[in-house]
Amino acid sequence: MAKILDPFINLSYDNFIKKYSSVCFTYDSLNSKQKVIKLYMNSFYGVTGRSDSPFYELGLAGGVTSAGQENIKLVANYIKKKGFGIKYGDTDSLYLTCPDFCYEKCDLAYNNGKSQLFKTIGERIMDNVRDINNDRSLHDIIEDVLRDTITNTKQWDFEQFIETEAYVNNKCVQRFMGRMKGEYENRILVPGERFSFVVTYPETTFDLYS
Repeated sequence: MAKILDPFINLSYDNFIKKYSSVCFTYDSLNSKQKVIKLYMNSFYGVTGRSDSPFYELGLAGGVTSAGQENIKLVANYIKKKGFGIKYGDTDSLYLTCPDFCYEKCDLAYNNGKSQLFKTIGERIMDNVRDINNDRSLHDIIEDVLRDTITNTKQWDFEQFIETEAYVNNKCVQRFMGRMKGEYENRILVPGERFSFVVTYPETTFDLYS
């Protein structure tokens, strides 16, 4: 997604719309040509298997069908090894179900975006983009909104990112504290003492399929 949006990121809204419309036109044009070729080839392939057709050629029809089935089987075996499921398949297509690990990054981004802070930031960016008097690029708008987010922290409630736990005096913790005493001796907690910490999420997640 970042690579797709990169050419547009420094454009003003009007220039962005012009550039985007141009890209859409090019895509629609190429897609139309592709559909025409596909329709023609499917029609031609279909009549080669009909005995009453002037284009009847049983060997050609059978060869195309056999090659298509072989390719689909190879694809099916490959995607099954990757953890995907198959809902439906025919001679030239497969309808797949994705394994859970495909949704991990989406779920993480969605859950992060559900916080009021990220909702507000997103709404402010969109409000600026839709402003008819706006003459800034999307990049500049995002920078301005994020700059205000950082410099004017009193407008935010950060309690949603903070959790509280109690220090448990077990062997693992003792070993860790032993290594940290030299530099952080004054900060070491008493067993049972409560402390707060900020919850963060990694940019990437580990899964058993990679």
